[in-house]
Amino acid sequence: MPKDPNEQDRIVKNLIRNGTIVAHKSSEGKLLARVDIHGRVTDWLPVKGVSNRYVKIYIPITKGEQVEVHSEFGNADSGVIHRSIFSDELPEPQGADEHTAIVEFHDGGGFRYDTSSGKMEFIAVAEIRLAAPHIDMDCETLHIAGDTDNDGSLNVDGDITTSGEITDAMGDLTNFTTTDGASRA
Repeated sequence: MPKDPNEQDRIVKNLIRNGTIVAHKSSEGKLLARVDIHGRVTDWLPVKGVSNRYVKIYIPITKGEQVEVHSEFGNADSGVIHRSIFSDELPEPQGADEHTAIVEFHDGGGFRYDTSSGKMEFIAVAEIRLAAPHIDMDCETLHIAGDTDNDGSLNVDGDITTSGEITDAMGDLTNFTTTDGASRA
């Protein structure tokens, strides 16, 4: 630490500063941004994220996002940006509380999990695609509100009940009856 008390005071005041993102870019795989701190715009600074050999999480940074700049030596131009302070311009998602984790995207998609009720909800604006060699769903009931297409075989271990008609490539099966084992061919 410098011996000059004014310089010490300046360094301490600049260790952590709040500001607003005014520009951002990705350069060589690194998210960088410039921050307006009380009318002074910083140099390009790295944005802190979650990234290691186990998982990488990328969330785009946006203009107007309030952030903190942590500067180890009190020089804001050599700091690191710590993300997102909720503000009047960018408030927390509606429904946020101490029991609910929410990820909400600008187009209305996202997901939420309420630990008090155990309810998890996924919201897609257009389409959800699951891709895996095997998907196992274990639930008491499954309700599908909409048409269902199946491009493979359907194996059922249990009863089938329908309130509609049943047809196959040869025609109507709803009213088909036989008592002698005759085929429809």
